[in-house]
Amino acid sequence: MSTKQFAAQMKAMIEDIKAKGTAAIYCDNLIAYLNEVENTPEVEPSPIQIEKYKADLQNWIETNKRDHEGRLEMFRSVITSGQSAIKSSFLLNGGAAVAMLAFIGHLAQFNPGKVSAFSACLLPFAYGVLAIAVTSGLTYLSQWFYASTRPWARKVGFWFNMLCILLGFSSYGFFIWAVTSTLVPNPIHSPARRLFTMDIPRIFNITESAHRIHNPFTPDKFATLGTALHLEPGARVLDLGSGSGEMLCTWARDHGVSGTGIDMSQLFSEQAKLRAEELGVAHQVKFIHADAAGYVSDEKVDVAACIGATWIAGGVAGTIELLARSLRSGGIILIGEPYWRQLPPTEDIAKGCLANSISDFLVLPELISSFGALGYDVVEMVLANQDGWDRYEAAKWLTMRRWLDANPDDELASEVRALLTSEPKRHAAYTREYMGWGVFALMLR
Repeated sequence: MSTKQFAAQMKAMIEDIKAKGTAAIYCDNLIAYLNEVENTPEVEPSPIQIEKYKADLQNWIETNKRDHEGRLEMFRSVITSGQSAIKSSFLLNGGAAVAMLAFIGHLAQFNPGKVSAFSACLLPFAYGVLAIAVTSGLTYLSQWFYASTRPWARKVGFWFNMLCILLGFSSYGFFIWAVTSTLVPNPIHSPARRLFTMDIPRIFNITESAHRIHNPFTPDKFATLGTALHLEPGARVLDLGSGSGEMLCTWARDHGVSGTGIDMSQLFSEQAKLRAEELGVAHQVKFIHADAAGYVSDEKVDVAACIGATWIAGGVAGTIELLARSLRSGGIILIGEPYWRQLPPTEDIAKGCLANSISDFLVLPELISSFGALGYDVVEMVLANQDGWDRYEAAKWLTMRRWLDANPDDELASEVRALLTSEPKRHAAYTREYMGWGVFALMLR
């Protein structure tokens, strides 16, 4: 019903009422008003106006749609960025913690006294992992509260979100703390500094700083080994854990080999380079200061060696597998490894030999059999003797004494003094009597 139709009906009703004698409702006035409404032109929107209304409505819909999509995309990017930050922090702290644990495990075999110093570096990484793990859990809680329509739940979700951000930043702070906290006030001697600048524990650099050979072999033993292997001029040799480079340098001089040595000790690597220059073979051999763990040569070699550092790959089996990746077909692997010269009767005696237990090492026949179990033939071996052990161990004592005289106030002076006091007797009573050591040449069956 249009407006005019309604007015006409109303007018007719009122006129009927008036005709019946009812005048108290001021019918004349009402009729006059309705006449005015009836006579007023009815405004109908034109097609152009209707199209304009439609266009405005469509524009409003599209604008709000774009705003909603933009907010949604921003929300998604925030979530993605947050997830990436959580993953990055977990990888940083978790990866560093795993690497530190592996390093401490290796260190415990050779210098248990230094484990506590490096353990302190592990704690901030562990705190970082804990913080980011809690952050991950709280993220889901905050989203669950945000999804609620209750005002109090949304407020709780907001504060959980703030806590997630705080914990996320704190996990990165823990990583920075772990890296930098122990650099002050002793930036050169601190455990973390030594770890992240790629070096072995400083005590080894002190006690073996005058060594050319960092194991119980002597120069004549390396000469015997080189001759026994029938090394030919131009043969390529890889030495993981090369120390001060004596084996590579003398073989380059005596047999004309070329090769690469990898060692974590910055001091020993520099000494190796100087030794190569001294023997005139710097053009034949190269020494790299790096972690030998996982190192694979770009070019296949004729001889791949790890002399006394099988801890780089978790033991003999892992080290053989690592060396084999750099070896040409028909090449030779050299493994330098301790064994029990005679089996210790007690665990205390084994610990006196700096082993954790009797099971750490095998007797010689069992060690040789273990190579066979890995699928390798033992094609040569040269064994150290008690004189070789004396040259390795006793040579440390004079080095320690001279170092103490020159550095009485050093932070490691008390540790070096304790070693100098105890090591001569320990070596004579245990290592010299019970420990054997040899280099074994292996070829794949």
